[in-house]
Amino acid sequence: MPTGRISPSDDDRRKLAAIAAALGEIGLSLPGSVAVHTNLTPECYEDYKVFFDNAARLRALVDELEELSVDVISTDPRLKHLGAGPSQKG
Repeated sequence: MPTGRISPSDDDRRKLAAIAAALGEIGLSLPGSVAVHTNLTPECYEDYKVFFDNAARLRALVDELEELSVDVISTDPRLKHLGAGPSQKG
């Protein structure tokens, strides 16, 4: 965790803890999608679907972590001259 000039707020730390907990719950994951793996049998698809779903959840959590990180560094006073502010959500 950064020290000194920038530091996550209590709310940021709660969000980080939630993301970390969710990351810890993700199991095996496979890159790609079912459309890419058209050579799978229906039986394989059923067995591997959870891995594709895990990969999608992992990407979403990484996006959340990156957004949170941008929000945290936007409080760094050294960036004020650049007109930095909290990231726009939406």
